Amino acid sequence: MLFLLLAASFTACMEPEPIYEVEPILVEVQGGQKKAVKTDRQFVSGAFADVMKKQITTSELDEAIYCYDANSDKEMIRDMIIRDLLKRTAAVIPSVSEMRSDPEKFVGDTYRRFYKRDPSDLERWTVQNQLAQDTSISPVMVFYVFMSAEEYSYF
Repeated sequence: MLFLLLAASFTACMEPEPIYEVEPILVEVQGGQKKAVKTDRQFVSGAFADVMKKQITTSELDEAIYCYDANSDKEMIRDMIIRDLLKRTAAVIPSVSEMRSDPEKFVGDTYRRFYKRDPSDLERWTVQNQLAQDTSISPVMVFYVFMSAEEYSYF
């Protein structure tokens, strides 16, 4: 009994531990709610349209899908397709001088072209800052980075 009385007196003198209440915050993914992964056909036809600014022919699409089906490493095939599209002479890619003369327009156009959305202020600043700091960056390099990013695999 004496033990209970002593334990009660010690705990009664202690300050209660503070309770912090935090309001729940909804954090949204940049670029909206892109949840659906592009199928192989959607990826190839979309990449072709984004780079060439025209629709892919059925025979070219079938050939690219054949490459997908023949290889188990989908990421490697996607990388090869992106590289192939960007090195074609028919690719519609701004020149270095166009990119350097109006980097804000280039960044906005690139986001809309590949991600179908406008960049956030931070994204715009980051890409423009990178372009300003590294003069060896070309539009092809920027396009490759955008097309290789995970967001490009979703719609």
